[in-house]
Amino acid sequence: MNGNIQNALLIHRIKNGENELAQELIINNYDRVYKYIRYKTGDEHLAYDLTQEVFLRLLTGIISYREKSHFNAYLMRIAHNVLVDYFKLRKEASSIEDIEFIPQINAFEDTVSDKDAVRRALMKLPLEQREAVLLKFVAGLKSREIAEITNSNVATVKSRIHLGKEKLKIILKEEGLG
Repeated sequence: MNGNIQNALLIHRIKNGENELAQELIINNYDRVYKYIRYKTGDEHLAYDLTQEVFLRLLTGIISYREKSHFNAYLMRIAHNVLVDYFKLRKEASSIEDIEFIPQINAFEDTVSDKDAVRRALMKLPLEQREAVLLKFVAGLKSREIAEITNSNVATVKSRIHLGKEKLKIILKEEGLG
């Protein structure tokens, strides 16, 4: 069954009192949220804590979720907000050290074997481009979903992704890896 349809059915049933299904909703979506947060924080243990916060906020506010929204975008918006709150409180710079790349990002590894170089290159991207690239390739979101999360229009998101990928190629080439 399609993940979006499965999530929609789970949410509908949870809203109708089948609270035991919340665990299944979390399991179905945990890895994507965790990997996104880990990319943004660079800290495995912190990512676990913040991912738990994301799902706590999701379950606390699930009754107000409107099914006309795309659940993936809704969930990643919560993750984005949790990160914004965390970084506001901590005033720490975002880091992506010691991160395992997932298959979508591994497209860069077809030509680049040095994962650290890709991580460093990502950190050199402007924040908006880095955010769009991570949401696209780590969270697996569509451009319109990223636009919802970042309060941008779809054309801007597509441009950020394209420019981010192009800049990554240039940076990696400058480091002799492209």
